[in-house]
Amino acid sequence: MSGFSRRGEKSKKLLAIILFAVSLASVSCASTSEELQKKDATSKVDKVFKYLEKRVEESNALYEQGDYERAAEAREELLEEYPAHPYIDNGEFFARIGDCWRKAEKNENALKWYHKAIERFTRDMEVFRNKIKESNVPDEWRMYADIIENNLLPRLASVHTHTGEIYLKEQQYNKSLLSFFNALSANSGHLRAFYLLGCTYEKLEGQEKNALKTFGELLQLLKMASAEDVKRYGLTERDIEYVNRRVKQLSEKVFQ
Repeated sequence: MSGFSRRGEKSKKLLAIILFAVSLASVSCASTSEELQKKDATSKVDKVFKYLEKRVEESNALYEQGDYERAAEAREELLEEYPAHPYIDNGEFFARIGDCWRKAEKNENALKWYHKAIERFTRDMEVFRNKIKESNVPDEWRMYADIIENNLLPRLASVHTHTGEIYLKEQQYNKSLLSFFNALSANSGHLRAFYLLGCTYEKLEGQEKNALKTFGELLQLLKMASAEDVKRYGLTERDIEYVNRRVKQLSEKVFQ
């Protein structure tokens, strides 16, 4: 199973957790008639869910085949059909459309969906933080906190990192800096965000010290990171060799 498909499985689990958490806030009694109506509605919802799930799997297959543009368009079509369905009307789904467009090298489209994802992830975190404040049940607010810390914040950091990487390629260095700052605010151990932040500083005049500091911090993180962590954050041996080389070169320049 590829990384894109694995993220799809994780997004299903995340959606299930979020829907369950939201359902806790609304428990009500219903008459027999109301129950029958509810069952009928549930049956229709199940059919839509299965349809959406099938179409998403088709989009994933297109992505795996390298047809990134059609994969993105397939997901966008689903949002046109069912714009408010929770299976697709969420930050994770928006982010994955952004991933498709980024791989297709359609940066404007990718940024549009990444910004939508950032807005939704941020809104969802605020919702769950409010639920934590309102809840008097320890298990309940722990669940909300877990969703934020282990699901929403890591994904938010990844989306900010992808956004910053696009800005870096487009030489919009101030925007890329802000994106990487936001990524590290969401996940202070995001190795690729550190790497790309250092690369951005190198593009800016007079920022040698900041580049050296950032690369130095990255090397410290790498000492504690597992091989699995390094791979998960998308750093290659070539990237790490570059960082080591630049730390040496920048040190000579800054401290000469």
